[in-house]
Parts: sequence; C-alpha cells; structure tokens
Amino acid sequence: MGKVLRLLGILALLLAVGLGTIGKISPNLLLKIPNYGFILWAITGNRMPPHFDAEPLNEGQFHRWAEDGDIILATMPKSGTALLAQILHLLKSGGNDDYNFQYEVTGMLEMWKHPEDDLETRLRRETSKRKPGVPMTWFSHKCPNAQNYGMNVKLHPAKRYVGVAREAHEVIKSLHPFLNSHTKEFSDMWGGFPPLPISKEEVVSMMANDLKEMYFDYLKAWWPLRHEPNVLLLHYADLRLDLEGQVRRIAKFLDVALSDELLASTTDKASIQHMKANGHKYVQHGGPNNDILILREGHINKGQLGGASDFFTAEMNATWEAACKKEFAGADPEMLKWAADGGQF
Repeated sequence: MGKVLRLLGILALLLAVGLGTIGKISPNLLLKIPNYGFILWAITGNRMPPHFDAEPLNEGQFHRWAEDGDIILATMPKSGTALLAQILHLLKSGGNDDYNFQYEVTGMLEMWKHPEDDLETRLRRETSKRKPGVPMTWFSHKCPNAQNYGMNVKLHPAKRYVGVAREAHEVIKSLHPFLNSHTKEFSDMWGGFPPLPISKEEVVSMMANDLKEMYFDYLKAWWPLRHEPNVLLLHYADLRLDLEGQVRRIAKFLDVALSDELLASTTDKASIQHMKANGHKYVQHGGPNNDILILREGHINKGQLGGASDFFTAEMNATWEAACKKEFAGADPEMLKWAADGGQF
C-alpha cells in the first residue's frame, strides 16, 4: 500500500510539473481541455477570464498604439459600453453608423478573439482600423492603478478618457443574462469558460468576491480623477434620462462642433430603440471560424433603469451589502450617492 501511495504521489508531482511547464511555455494548450481547461489555465497563473489582457496598457506597449487625441473608452462593465461607443463614433463620423459591426470601428486591443490571438497580431489588426485625421476610440474595462501605465491620466494629458458607471444592482442584474448569452463555440474555445448556466446568486458572489475590480475598484480608481481636464466620468442613469444633455456634454469634451443635425442624428441612433433594432451590429464574432461568441441580447438588452429589486433575493442583498460595507469602508459619501443615482458632482 505504501508503494502505491508513493507512486501516486510521484505521478501527481509529475502531473503538477507538467501542467506548470505547459502553463509557462504554451498555456493555450490547457484551454483545449473540454469543460475544465479554463481552471487549469487559471491555477497556472493566467488571468481570469482568459479573453481580456492588460498588457497593452504596460509602459512598453502603450505608446505603440495610443496617439495624442485618442479616446480611451474605459467603462465599468455592463454600464453602457456599446451605447457610449455608438455616441463617440456618431460624433466623430458626422452621425454615420453604416458599419457592419461596432468592433470594426472601435479598437479592441484588450480582447483576444481566440486563444492564439497574441498581442502582436492584435496590434496589427486593431491599429489598421485607424482613419487618417480621426482620433481612435479604444475599448477598455481597466482601472487606473500602478500596473496600468496607460490609465495614468496625468501622464497622458493629450489622451482623453471617457468612463461610465452604473448603480450596482443594475450592473449585477445586467451581467446575469450577459454571462449566460455566451455561446457553446465561445465556451469550447476557452476551455469551458464560462461554465453555464450561471445563477443570479453566483453572479452576486462573483461581483462581491472574485470580480471586485468591475465595480468597487472601478469607482475607487476613477472617482478621484473626475475633475481632471482629460477625464469625462458619466453615469448610465444620466445617459438614459437625459441623452441629449449627455451628448452635448460629450461633444464639448471632444471639441466636436455640434450642429442641430448632428445632435438629432446622434440622439436618434443612440436611442435604445435604434440600437435594439440594429442589434446585429453589436454581436461579437471570433475564433478560427469567426463564430458568434456572444448573442446580441447579451450586449443590447432592455437598457432599463431600476427594476433590480425584483431580481435580488434577501440573501443576495445581504451578500452584496456585506461586500459594500467592506470595500467602501471610509469611502466618500458623495461618491456613493453619485454611484447610486448619477447627476452632477
């Protein structure tokens, strides 16, 4: 029996060494393992989820793609990323949104289209979207911190940073159908990630514990920078309640001459009705066969304010309130009020 246990121990050690070696040399191989590959990817030191990458924000990479005048669209997830990307494009293009897919006109450097989509490939693909004389819009879900050099707004005064936040319960409610709208093709490509279906209770737990940067870190990082001249911090509620006023505000920030015609075109094509009617433009494709990876409903849902009280159970509320008490201990009350309601600050 002792020999069997020693043999099993040796085999376990060899397996751990083998996985560690693969994780360092060719981690993408781990994602080819059905259902559980993403777990092995994570425990060998790779970031979760696997299809986002902060490397482009490193000091050695940032200046390879970001130019003066560019717009870094650094949004809180599920707070109106597609809406803001639409508004920015409309203002830059004179109200024209005749693109096939939104990602064709927005730099998506942080997002891998498939596991072999390395940084050099993404740099070539995404920088080719740049139009002469037009500032590029770059998507990001990242926060200013010591690692994300490109998010240091004070070091880059000639870059413009547009952020947006949303009431926490609405974010969580919107995240639930988004996660469950990932297709089988997406899951197969990323080693079983995300494991579906994901319950609403699991979403709350993820946001409270594993994905704290999506809400807590985002607010705490961007709030102190809200008055910087190259930062525009918006709130989803204001975009929904006063779209025209927010379009005017964004145009002023971008130094765009806003005619009555451009204002009307932008507010019309940034309406929830127009974007839902053209939901095919916001579908994400990728992988070797350019499959649909996230269904259109995952990006353009109802766009409603409120309504989260019917989504949350008492247990979910308790979990979230405990996380807020911990993460926002000593936080600025003005920030907390704005995060919940929007409005001026």
